[in-house]
Amino acid sequence: MCKVTCLIKNNNIVLTSSRDISINRKHSLPPKRFKYNNKKLIMPYDPQGSGTWIGAGNHKIICLLNQTGKEDVSTSRGQLVVKLMSGEMIIDNLEKEVNMFNSFRLIYLDIKSKKYYNYIWNGADLVINEISNHLNIWFSNTIYNEMEIDKQTKIFLNQYNSKVNKDKLLKFHTKKNNILTSGSFITTSITQIYYHVNANIKYNDLINNKQYQLKFLL
Repeated sequence: MCKVTCLIKNNNIVLTSSRDISINRKHSLPPKRFKYNNKKLIMPYDPQGSGTWIGAGNHKIICLLNQTGKEDVSTSRGQLVVKLMSGEMIIDNLEKEVNMFNSFRLIYLDIKSKKYYNYIWNGADLVINEISNHLNIWFSNTIYNEMEIDKQTKIFLNQYNSKVNKDKLLKFHTKKNNILTSGSFITTSITQIYYHVNANIKYNDLINNKQYQLKFLL
């Protein structure tokens, strides 16, 4: 699933995710506040996997994209996001726990420590890279092939730079050519988390044509 953009600049963070999922998967629920492991979290909810693909809480903003590789585990990858946000699982122990999940790319933004990382689990190795660029874009390679990813990445980085704002990034995700409407996968929602001093989450439900917005403390 997913196409994700991320802007990190001057203590501002804008993380935006297009949820591209199988037409057979249950539609997600809009963001609300949850309490998990005695921590306050905010996230949209995936009723089929009992987790989420993007959320914030406990000084963290996290997003997950499916990747090719390991596909023999029944536990939803969305539960990993919840466990990491709530502190039930510690990111430093991820390598020991990673076999519990199918392959993924995890965008992990720790607001408190200002440490921002990109984790890729391909089923054999966990590759960890620090996010050093101000502006980034990532794709699920379960949906987009290498040629499509390379082409769309170049287009995005040619059109935008670190001066882009959250509204323009959201507009990018809502462009017609960035929304899947036919085939085995469709874009069902777009979620944007914006952090400066406080935080804000916007959720565009493309199935029910509704928009949601919540403010919260991170």
